[in-house]
Amino acid sequence: MKLIRQTRIVALILALCMVLCCFSGYSKAAAKEACKKVEGNDYIITIAEQSSWDSGSVAEVRIKNTSDKAIRNWGVSLSLTSGKVINCWNTDVTNKDNRYEFRCHNDNREIKPGEEIAFGYQLSGADISNVTDVKLVKYSTENNKSEDYSINHRIVNQWDNKATIETVITNNTDRTLEDWEISFSFDAKIYNIWNAKVKSVDDDVITIQNADYNAEIKAGQSVSFGYQV
Repeated sequence: MKLIRQTRIVALILALCMVLCCFSGYSKAAAKEACKKVEGNDYIITIAEQSSWDSGSVAEVRIKNTSDKAIRNWGVSLSLTSGKVINCWNTDVTNKDNRYEFRCHNDNREIKPGEEIAFGYQLSGADISNVTDVKLVKYSTENNKSEDYSINHRIVNQWDNKATIETVITNNTDRTLEDWEISFSFDAKIYNIWNAKVKSVDDDVITIQNADYNAEIKAGQSVSFGYQV
């Protein structure tokens, strides 16, 4: 009787160990599937699934700039083997044949060297295992025709040998102008500037680019910046 009882105890311990091992293996597999990482020459994209259920999931996407130059006008494209994107935040999204493209917002357009930005999305009928072919997209700057925009300068204030000047750029097209910059000849020195940045000065040609928060000029709208000379 005593021998039978000991045998049952040993069998119970063995069964319990088998169950624990099974659960341990399942947890490791689930943790591994909950994250995807893609590395490029100057970036790392990490997609981390934050929650999932039978009919969908939510994930966070982080883009890290691993280069020594800023990444501007970024986008992330990916494919889904099933399901669809039904919501996103800190980004805009377009879809063509289940190829989704997430694009930067005005306030996260630039990723400085060593820094990272994050956005999120919600899927319906899919989870991270359905996400494939993840890539970073860099949008090029377009040279617009002169009729696409108008630029007006005016002197706001003037004293002694100094002045404050305001420049207004108006979008004359039916589309959004993004990541704008203008160049013009100028033989004076700019001491201070607001709502824009000085990108470069080459002899008497100065190039001004948008600030981080006003990179987009929507159709028919304007942006302005000022500077002191």
